[in-house]
Amino acid sequence: MSSFAIGNPPEVPYNSHGSSSTALTNVLLNGSEPRPNMTGDNALSTTESPMPPTFQDSLVKTVVLILLFTISFIGNTATLIQMYRVRKRRSTINTLIVNLAVADLIVTFFCMAAEAVWALTVQWMAGVAMCKMLRFIQGTGLLVSTYITVVISLDRCCVIIDPISRNKAPQRVRIMIIMSWFLSALFSIPQALLFSVHRGPFKEDFYQCVDILGYPSPAYKKLYNIFCMIIQFFLPLTLMIIAYGLIFFTISRKSKEFGEPENVSNSSDQREHSGRSHVRSGLLRKAKRKALRMSLFIVIAFFVCWLPYYVVFTGFAFGHWTSLDPSLMSGLTFVGLTNSILNPIIYGAFQLCKVPNNPRCWKKENVPGIILRATGICRNPANQHHCRVSHRSTKRTSLRSR
Repeated sequence: MSSFAIGNPPEVPYNSHGSSSTALTNVLLNGSEPRPNMTGDNALSTTESPMPPTFQDSLVKTVVLILLFTISFIGNTATLIQMYRVRKRRSTINTLIVNLAVADLIVTFFCMAAEAVWALTVQWMAGVAMCKMLRFIQGTGLLVSTYITVVISLDRCCVIIDPISRNKAPQRVRIMIIMSWFLSALFSIPQALLFSVHRGPFKEDFYQCVDILGYPSPAYKKLYNIFCMIIQFFLPLTLMIIAYGLIFFTISRKSKEFGEPENVSNSSDQREHSGRSHVRSGLLRKAKRKALRMSLFIVIAFFVCWLPYYVVFTGFAFGHWTSLDPSLMSGLTFVGLTNSILNPIIYGAFQLCKVPNNPRCWKKENVPGIILRATGICRNPANQHHCRVSHRSTKRTSLRSR
């Protein structure tokens, strides 16, 4: 992302308005600086500007970053506190939400807060080692936040499509979480190698953490940017769409199966079955709507937050655009960062809310197990017995239909 995504987005000059190290456009994994020639002592030999950027140039960005930090910190911290309160419910979704909140807090501190501090100091004052470390941690946090969202989609997909594999879910989720963190760290290593501290083209000393000398040629930069776009946006988005598409397809298929009356000779049994089928069909539709809403919120939040940035990123990567207002690029970065704010809101609304307090009605209505799993009711320990009863009843109904 301009300053918060792995890769190197649109470039803005050192002396452009608000494009100092504080510029979010130059943050995270991108040095939005031009590629001027270098002279000895890590100095830029471009035409020197009389004065470097000042704090006033990035005042608005600082205020916005502090606001984003505050909201994200409160939301994700509240999520972790709630997860600690329900820690006895050892469900896979709770484990995933904890990891998502931790990843979003990394983004909160190392993207939002760190950039706000950088904006206050205007130039980079923490040395080469911290420059490389910050870029690495920023990239890791952004990727983990994205990948955990994908893992949540894949986990729900597996539970709905193959309920029998539910016992294997903890191990499966544990492996996917480990892989998410490992791949995120692995893909962020180039950031530590590319970025370093260089002197700006000003009459007085002015240093920034940028990647000006990081690429052997422009072709390498283009390939790296394309790779970053794939692993951080297009591939995760594709996997989420496929996962939730399979969920909708499975629920729709099950809905049709439960909605078809079976041949029974006893009229009372037929009326009883008809009543159950009607209840099941209604609950299936309700579950489908809830899954649809949650899925749409998840995918749309990720899509809306990062699409504008990556549209611009793609345009620059392929040379369609050569210049861009740095304020606009910073704005696109802010929009992308709001994804870390929306995550605790979305998952909190759909996963942390209280489930119905009267589980007897679920037993009486003989709700199919797939409905309980889709709506999250089975995650409530008080409803575990009724989930098992419903699952056995569903299997008996299936055997009779054969």
